[in-house]
Amino acid sequence: VLSLRRAGLERKWRSMQELFEAGTIIDAPVIDHNKGGLIVDCGIRGFVPISQIVDFPRRPQNEQPRDAAQEIAEKLQPYIGRKLRLKILEVNRKANRLILSEKVALYEERREKRDELFSSLQVGQKVTGSVRSIAPFGIFIDLGGIDGLVHKSELSWNKVNNPEAGYHVGEEVEAEVIDINHERGRISLSIRRLQPELGAVPGITLYMQPAQELTVEDRVSRTQYQYSLEHPEASVLAEGDRALLLDGA
Repeated sequence: VLSLRRAGLERKWRSMQELFEAGTIIDAPVIDHNKGGLIVDCGIRGFVPISQIVDFPRRPQNEQPRDAAQEIAEKLQPYIGRKLRLKILEVNRKANRLILSEKVALYEERREKRDELFSSLQVGQKVTGSVRSIAPFGIFIDLGGIDGLVHKSELSWNKVNNPEAGYHVGEEVEAEVIDINHERGRISLSIRRLQPELGAVPGITLYMQPAQELTVEDRVSRTQYQYSLEHPEASVLAEGDRALLLDGA
């Protein structure tokens, strides 16, 4: 009986070694914890250090320090019974050590999802996501593993000075993909292009500066429009062409 158990245990260690070498992400339930992290059941006992736990709660800055061991135990206790996605970091049969990481597993899965999303997106495509963060220059939209930036100039046809005034974190929004930079891993989005256009002036004749070209979808700033009025000798658009006059453009 002892030989059978030992043989079964060795098979499990070999299986962990194969999964480690293949870079496979596995699921394992949390069965216990100690002062350093979580104990998980992978067929054999594995260890997830606190530093490798996603969103491990930290002590608020204004909270008074207390017994460290008790504090860690209280924060780790809720993990028992949860199933975690884990990447194997180390398999050491002689030391009876199996180390895993939730953080690395999450990072690699997001990277894979990011690559898939990049390959599927196209300029002009409409996407839906949630606001992940807000900056003075625009808002970042989580598209499901990758963020897209809506610059404040693309939030509305009206001028936007403070993006926080119109959006909040977690809000679901629709946007249009306007640029994809594969080298930098950046996606630019526009919300205003899905909104009714303000200030559209169809069917007008507009004077523009010489050597400037304007198509039906081009947008002309009010400054350019005033310039065209002051220079009637400039080239004239054909009747029915469409221009858009924007404040602050």
